Amino acid sequence: GWIELTHEPGYMKAWLTDPPRTLLRPSAVSFRRIGKGACEDAGLGRINDTSTCQAAVVWLGLRNTSAAVSSKMIAPEGCHVVKGRTPLDKDFSTKGNDDGSS
Repeated sequence: GWIELTHEPGYMKAWLTDPPRTLLRPSAVSFRRIGKGACEDAGLGRINDTSTCQAAVVWLGLRNTSAAVSSKMIAPEGCHVVKGRTPLDKDFSTKGNDDGSS
């Protein structure tokens, strides 16, 4: 069994038949977009990696599905939305910044 990837080209093996073994299981992970403040203030964990930021963008149905690492701007730490883009700030000198756009 193969599944087609939805947001990138390709396929992924979902299970094996000999011996029978499941390789992929449904995930219980969910994401929430907050309007202001830090993720931790809303009782959520901060996203610090590009692949999880990308998954959050897709899961939330945001138009721009290109998460990119950015450390060149003063912005909230972690994954956030700015003017339709989704930078991931990995410059931890911005720790605690909140411009209300996460």
